[in-house]
Amino acid sequence: MNHSFDIEHASSYGVIEAILIGNFQFWIAKNKANGVNFRDDRTWTYNSVEAFSQLFPYLTNKQIRYSLEKLTKLEVLVTGNYNERAVDRTKWYAFFDECKFLPGQLHLPKLANGTAKRGKSLDTDVNKDVNADGGRAEGNIAAKAVRATRLPPTFVLPKSWGEWAQAKYPDWSVEYIREVGEKFRDHWSGVGGQKGAKTNWDGTWRNWCRNEGGPKSGSKRGDQAWRATDEMKLAKGRELNMAPLVGESMYAFEQRLYAAIDNGGVPPAPPRMSRVGIAAEALPPAGTLPDDVRAQLRSLTGKAGPVKREAKPTTEEERTA
Repeated sequence: MNHSFDIEHASSYGVIEAILIGNFQFWIAKNKANGVNFRDDRTWTYNSVEAFSQLFPYLTNKQIRYSLEKLTKLEVLVTGNYNERAVDRTKWYAFFDECKFLPGQLHLPKLANGTAKRGKSLDTDVNKDVNADGGRAEGNIAAKAVRATRLPPTFVLPKSWGEWAQAKYPDWSVEYIREVGEKFRDHWSGVGGQKGAKTNWDGTWRNWCRNEGGPKSGSKRGDQAWRATDEMKLAKGRELNMAPLVGESMYAFEQRLYAAIDNGGVPPAPPRMSRVGIAAEALPPAGTLPDDVRAQLRSLTGKAGPVKREAKPTTEEERTA
């Protein structure tokens, strides 16, 4: 018996993963041709880890389990459970993007086998890698998948992706969708190795949006376009009757604007300043500075705290020293 794999799959996902992909390509294409195991807009096949270990005796259960989980995380496979019995935990597998792994219409004869039984899945069922005529089938129909690519740091959210998010989540503002797109870019452009390479970036974007959760409920901040430039921040401040304090950074002013918006438009109280322009809470606690320095600060601000006093002599020897 011969097993083979696609070298592009091996380069993108790993050798063991490429072997498993070839097996899934054969059985999913076969089930598609037979019109069986079609559920939720996908064609499925099933097997347990033990069944895979019989098909591939040179792989351990641990290697098989790890590779299946890896292909699921990389969005090559999706898993499901369509077993007739509730106690049956056999996993079902389908391609995340079937068109990319099974391009075109593959002609396969309708042959009776374990997967031809709709909804039937038992732990003892094993998808054999030979057809009814005894000839080798796996690998001969392996479809060539599109090479995985990485998201560039210069990525700009396509208009169609943003329109999909706006239609899917009507409560998302345009500004919020742009912010989600920036998070998407910053995350995936920084992921190294195989995890950062995808064959279906638009599908990855849709899953990212589903996991985003949307703006925090009850938020009063609304459209945050005023954050774009310093001039717009100052304009927002005038709207709220606020202006930067002397020596205040624009970032600190922005945070005060946020606090005012969250407080219903009421500006927060400015930090209490000492007579020399030092925030009282910024003074270090007693005991952390030399006494002469603290005495000078105390004469200026009155906030330097008590000066450490010298201990009185307690013994006759100390008194006469």
